Amino acid sequence: MEGILGIMLSALLFLIIGGVIVFALLTKHKERTTMLDKGFRPEEIRELYRRGAVGSPNALSSLKWGLVFAAIGIAVILGIVLESAFQLQEGIYFGLIALFGGAGLMLFYAIASKKAPQP
Repeated sequence: MEGILGIMLSALLFLIIGGVIVFALLTKHKERTTMLDKGFRPEEIRELYRRGAVGSPNALSSLKWGLVFAAIGIAVILGIVLESAFQLQEGIYFGLIALFGGAGLMLFYAIASKKAPQP
């Protein structure tokens, strides 16, 4: 029975990965088709992709997610320390993750608002 379960889980994993790849390809195709419908020429579309204007990561977006994940990592480490030092319940993790994740987003807002061009 365990062998069948392992095979089924492996097949499910490959189906999920394949589904994600197919979804990404279809989304890219739909994006290009929409651009052609809006009047872009194929040369312009190639130039946009070459310059990275389409789908390029924003530096501030990378900063935001870096701050959020770093804050969540600190929250988990702090939760482990607090749980072992004070014999707290495991529920402390959820509260700390929410608290530190929110603090990371507020820090990002403070940094991003200073970098935004003022009118």
